Amino acid sequence: EGERFKVGTIDIEGDTILPKATLMPGLKITREPFFNREAVRKDILWLTDLHANAGFANADVSPRTQEDPVNHLVNITYSVTKGEKVYFETIDISGNVRTRDKVIRRELRIHEREVYSSARLKRSVRNLHRLDFFEDVKVDTVEGSAKDKMNVKVDLVEKATGTFTFGAGYSIGSVILR
Repeated sequence: EGERFKVGTIDIEGDTILPKATLMPGLKITREPFFNREAVRKDILWLTDLHANAGFANADVSPRTQEDPVNHLVNITYSVTKGEKVYFETIDISGNVRTRDKVIRRELRIHEREVYSSARLKRSVRNLHRLDFFEDVKVDTVEGSAKDKMNVKVDLVEKATGTFTFGAGYSIGSVILR
């Protein structure tokens, strides 16, 4: 295993949507005394989600680590490439037989020709599950007609509705009536 390395300097470079001074307090690795890969992974997800919620669906965050074996330190630099702003182009709904499209679209927090947001997309999926009309909800995003456009495919499997079941049981000794 060897000796544990402490966290050295932490830096953010690249094309970010907020200034570095605003982003630094949100990093989890700054609160860790020792280098922790799980904290770095959470920081990558946080920075990626932050950019994805602002419309940069293709944001890329990669950490560069530099070890100092003499002082037992690891210096971390997060390199951010935000890419182009992405917009929803079309929202295709399939698999709904009884439920109308307008009922499904009413639960979506995303709209066509609107700036991409991963948080609103996740919220839309939660809302569709919460309706309890569907056994399965699958949402997939694919590239649209241009690099800055994204199509959303919503595949649904409806639950059986309109069925009525009734059950009763009564026991006298070893006789059970159904």
